Amino acid sequence: MPPLRPFPPMKPLSCVAALALALALVSNSGCQIIPAPQPDPTHYYTLAIPASMETALPSPTATLRIGLNPVDLAPYLRKGVLVVRSGGNEVVFNDFARWAEPLDVGIARALQMSLTTDPRIAHVWLSPLSMDDHRDFDVTVHIRRADGVLSASGASVRFVAIVDISKPGDPPRLVLQKAFTAPAIAWDGRDYGAMAGALSKAVLELSKDIADSLPAAPAKN
Repeated sequence: MPPLRPFPPMKPLSCVAALALALALVSNSGCQIIPAPQPDPTHYYTLAIPASMETALPSPTATLRIGLNPVDLAPYLRKGVLVVRSGGNEVVFNDFARWAEPLDVGIARALQMSLTTDPRIAHVWLSPLSMDDHRDFDVTVHIRRADGVLSASGASVRFVAIVDISKPGDPPRLVLQKAFTAPAIAWDGRDYGAMAGALSKAVLELSKDIADSLPAAPAKN
């Protein structure tokens, strides 16, 4: 029997070849190196405006000309998320339930559209305001609450604002200051779309209250 001849020594694999072999082994074993992408759980919400208001034109007999200053939000409402109060002092910020636009901008937009439908109001300007607009009154809204509330008796949506009505000038002259509290709206504590809808209703109620609080336009000479 002839003597066995030894196998020739194997050449070491290059880095590229070794990586290709490892990938082939993993692929054949049915494993995935990169996990499948997961859907983004974030939901975005806006204040709902009735379609009739989006295309409404001022009444031809309207005379009041109004300016809306920037809406002033309580600091805890400026994070861009829908806020829920739990208990006496705890505030919950849900990073997966967010406003699609800054809340102060959304409230100003909703107020402008709603006020424009009032038969007494001829025009509503948004900030920045100019003295060239010849406005009768300027309105500043301070939002103190716009959140959901969880309590032992159930969940609800609360909305509270302070309204300043002034005569334009340098300096402006305060004509009226009043508080507005929307009726509490029952909520299930989970549906953030319903919460955004309840806040939308509260903003529209605020708009009506502002319009009803405006003094009559001065007589035109």
